[in-house]
Amino acid sequence: VVDGQIDLLILQGNSLSIVDYKTDKITDENYFYETYCSQLSLYKSELQQIFSSYTLSTYIYSSYLGKLIEIS
Repeated sequence: VVDGQIDLLILQGNSLSIVDYKTDKITDENYFYETYCSQLSLYKSELQQIFSSYTLSTYIYSSYLGKLIEIS
């Protein structure tokens, strides 16, 4: 059972981007990858079952950094 909420889905053609907002006051981008990679992988896995013909990408938006970080 997965319990969570995707903050933003962006659909562009055959691409679907999953964006999760984070407010951590951290400047090291690797922290976001190490801390949230498994969460975003679960979201991606669940959505891939529904949107099997789409290319899925995962991102974190760090409000502290004001930056979008790709998590692959």
